[in-house]
Amino acid sequence: MLILSPMTIQKSITKEEVRELPLGKYTGEIIYVDSEDRLAAAFSELKSAPWIGIDTETKPNFKKGSFNPVALLQMATEQSVFLIPLKANGMPPMISEIMSSTAHTKVGISTAQDMKELKRDYGTESKNVVDLNKMATRRGYKNIGARNLAGMI
Repeated sequence: MLILSPMTIQKSITKEEVRELPLGKYTGEIIYVDSEDRLAAAFSELKSAPWIGIDTETKPNFKKGSFNPVALLQMATEQSVFLIPLKANGMPPMISEIMSSTAHTKVGISTAQDMKELKRDYGTESKNVVDLNKMATRRGYKNIGARNLAGMI
């Protein structure tokens, strides 16, 4: 793992600087978890990963007071990204086990709302979750969000 000194990382970035950066491309495997075999493979890889990237996707709702359940959970290791559909079958118990485990650090951007919605919709308890936006703010970064943080770091 590469560890950079805080002195080598800029703490702010402009929109123009972000636009000038080269676009990266993810080269790992993207797996849509649509079968028991793929779920078992995802669980096997996720349970051995100390760090797991997380994000959720929810269909927007424009009616006040109503909401849509989380439709998709994305979980990433260094090797793979797993797209786990939730709306049709709910939260798989194996994935719930990973989410509630303190043996894995789950990392994302603005994770508090995602974790709140997973609990509301599927009863999923999430532990050991790191919000990179909050961490960056505490460490003095002036810009947050995935694109800005990636550009600075």
